[in-house]
Amino acid sequence: MESIPCPSCYGNLKYYDRKTRKVKDVHGDIILLKLRRLKCISCKKIHLEMPDFLVPYKRYSSSVILSVINNTAMEAPADEQVRQKIKKWYRRIHPFLVGIWNRLMYL
Repeated sequence: MESIPCPSCYGNLKYYDRKTRKVKDVHGDIILLKLRRLKCISCKKIHLEMPDFLVPYKRYSSSVILSVINNTAMEAPADEQVRQKIKKWYRRIHPFLVGIWNRLMYL
């Protein structure tokens, strides 16, 4: 079994429990996921193991968010207000993400 280090202190993580998470896909269907939560043995912090198609704190999958940002979304989300919220969130977080990317590239 693969050992995943703690993102905070690089200690060992141990299975803690599962959490249900809802996510909307491209068709607007709600998918229920049971995600593992892992607890660090050293620092006692709990971390959620998320698949790559989820965005933290967002209810839509990453493919939906990407299609809204690129103006290619035809189906979901149908509400224009939700599309504008996603675009506003992306404009705010983009400089932060670029900074992280640059830091990782030039370590």
